[in-house]
Amino acid sequence: MSSFGYDLLGFGSSANTAVDLPSDDEFNRVSFLSHFDGANSGNNSVYDDGSTSNHTITQNGRVWQGSFSPFARPDGEWGVAFDDSDLGLDGNALYALNDEDYTMEAWVFVNNANGNYVYASYENTNGGELNVIGIYNGSTTNFLFGRTTTPSQTVTNFSDKTFDSNTWTHIAVVRSNSGTVKVYVNGVVSSTTVSMTGSAYQVRRIGGGRGQSGTANLFNGNISNVRYSSVARYTSNFTPPTTPFSSDSDTNTLACQSNRFVDNSSNARAVTPTGTTAVSAFGPFLTDAAYDPAVNGASAYFGGSSGDYLSFSHASDFAFGTGDFTIEWWSWGGTGNAQYIYQGSTSSSTYHQLIESNGSIMRYYPTAGSNPMHDTGWGAIVQNAWTHYAVARTSGTTNLYKNGARVLTASGSPSNSNILTTIARIGAATHGSGWLGYISDFRVVKGTAVYTGTTYTVPTAPLTAITNTKLLLNMANGQIIDNAAQSIAREVGSPVISTAQAKFGNTSLSVSGSSSVKFNEGGYSGFAFGTGDFTIEFWYYGDSTQNDYLFDTRLANDNEARASVYFNSNSKLSYYTSNTTRITSTTALTNNTWTHIALVRSSAVTRFYFNGTQDNQSFSDTLDMPSAQLVIGSKWNGTAFVTGYFDDFRVSNMARYTNNFTAPTAPFADKGQ
Repeated sequence: MSSFGYDLLGFGSSANTAVDLPSDDEFNRVSFLSHFDGANSGNNSVYDDGSTSNHTITQNGRVWQGSFSPFARPDGEWGVAFDDSDLGLDGNALYALNDEDYTMEAWVFVNNANGNYVYASYENTNGGELNVIGIYNGSTTNFLFGRTTTPSQTVTNFSDKTFDSNTWTHIAVVRSNSGTVKVYVNGVVSSTTVSMTGSAYQVRRIGGGRGQSGTANLFNGNISNVRYSSVARYTSNFTPPTTPFSSDSDTNTLACQSNRFVDNSSNARAVTPTGTTAVSAFGPFLTDAAYDPAVNGASAYFGGSSGDYLSFSHASDFAFGTGDFTIEWWSWGGTGNAQYIYQGSTSSSTYHQLIESNGSIMRYYPTAGSNPMHDTGWGAIVQNAWTHYAVARTSGTTNLYKNGARVLTASGSPSNSNILTTIARIGAATHGSGWLGYISDFRVVKGTAVYTGTTYTVPTAPLTAITNTKLLLNMANGQIIDNAAQSIAREVGSPVISTAQAKFGNTSLSVSGSSSVKFNEGGYSGFAFGTGDFTIEFWYYGDSTQNDYLFDTRLANDNEARASVYFNSNSKLSYYTSNTTRITSTTALTNNTWTHIALVRSSAVTRFYFNGTQDNQSFSDTLDMPSAQLVIGSKWNGTAFVTGYFDDFRVSNMARYTNNFTAPTAPFADKGQ
């Protein structure tokens, strides 16, 4: 329970009296927050079957629950993360710029202000010219509008419109009746204008470089709510929108706002990601409610080996015979051959149902020894986005569904086969690799085809135990979670929620000297600070044996330009990056006492604050910090553990503190309005 008398996580409150929780008007710059509220001795390894069957579920290997899910944010409030290594979103022809009015707008969050950051590029229909709207940093920070020809380039710099990294900025490019193009930044128009007339140009890419296949000028950061309109929506200064864009009769394309790559305009254009471009729960709009697993859902992350899976006790609940049934789930991931979603038995020769990702496609096998329902199955797997899948058999006809649309149907054999599935494993099979990625809301319904038509509305909330539900895994039983709903924790050793100590509420995170937690193992764009400001802060309680690492954000080696903090000597802390100690504090921590610790980079200077007081050591910090993970309680490689307790851990893509301040007297707010 929190100190507000309100069960923030929805776990087992006996007096769940809702009160008006505090808000944070910078919550859309929070990339991680954990209150470490939960059940005593709680971890992320206990799974509950929400059906009336209440099957025993056993975790095997690297499988962990957390708050990131298909419903982490409402539809419309999502973004897309770009790490400047891929060509972003390729729409081929998202919008045709003719000799007419138009508005091109988006919310952008730039990680690094060095170099060119293009959020949309445009290709002439004849392939001979290119228009660019971008964020540019050369001798000055400004926006540019350009037309590239061979061999020269002409651009217009809107040098009076500057921007800041690590903050959400609304950008609108508007062409009015006179043919004049203007740039609006956070609702304020530029003094510079440019005239554009002529033939059609095709909007091709979001977050990509100039040119059809160029790799220069790639975006690094997040983009949300890209809208192209066939009207000049703004003709004078305006207040930027505070809610997601919606489609109307003037909307040509509306993208980067859902839990999957989709154009929400009536045109429903294909938007294809490249490489590591990923849907992100990090968005520009301030949430009006705290994370609630019943509303926002949860998921489990599977480590990708054959030993990483959830197993079940065998029961007749999963013997479908020749009757109707539905199996559905959300997934994110699947990067190689033979990565299995589930296997319906304990033997590779007697399985009764099997779903695998085979290279770039997802396939369904009804029975052992059979061919897949079709070689192409559900079609291509979309990486780094949530996808809803369903298998439904009705009156002898089996249908495969993907994101609300029927992609395959088959009647007769094998659809009428006598399926005696035991659903032995989710996330792996006995004869192949495991699933690498997330699975959410896995539901089995016996005797009912939940979906029967050609289309259905994709679920917008966590699934419930409807009639005939025999298995329901909402994956919402994790106790060590991110209240910003953007990440999942991997347990190293046996970290637990503990009532032994607490700064706020009744619990904290306990690490024993051989345990830690890793959030977003492998890297996360929300922790890509670039050269911008950041704040990493938390409460810590330790004893006189302290040494080693309080936290680390590096991924694979000590040389990385990512932040870490360790005990140096005499209970003093060091800030460490790129295999170099940058700061050693003059302030020592007091044993057996809660201390608020903040590491803050502000205007290229990094400092420690202890209980609100600035330490007198600092570092001139211009390091470019790429995407990272967050390891609490040890070094990145699972060594150098501390012993103690953590409470209210928050990461903000901004400098929360620039002078001495009063240490927090209540838990951090976990909503924005």
